[in-house]
Amino acid sequence: MRTVAKRIKQTSRLESLGWLGMALFLFSYLLVVTGTLKTNSYAYHLMNVAAAFAYTYFSYKRGVYQSVIANAIYALIGIYAIAGLIL
Repeated sequence: MRTVAKRIKQTSRLESLGWLGMALFLFSYLLVVTGTLKTNSYAYHLMNVAAAFAYTYFSYKRGVYQSVIANAIYALIGIYAIAGLIL
C-alpha cells in the first residue's frame, strides 16, 4: 500500500512540474504580448529557460523524447540569449 501512495505522490509532483513549465511558457509570452516584458529582458529569458528545463524533465519522465529534445534546445537557446545580455 505504501508503494502505491508513494507512486501517486511522485506522479503528482511530476504533473505539477509539467503544469508549472507550461504556465511559465504561457505567462512569459503573455507578458511580452502585453508589453510588460521585452523579449530581450533577463526576466523573459529566465522564465523561458526555467519553463524549458521543467518541461524537459517532465517529458523525459513521460518518455516523450521529441519534446525532451525540443525543450532542451529551447533552454540552450535561452541560456545563449542570457549570456549575450551579460556579455
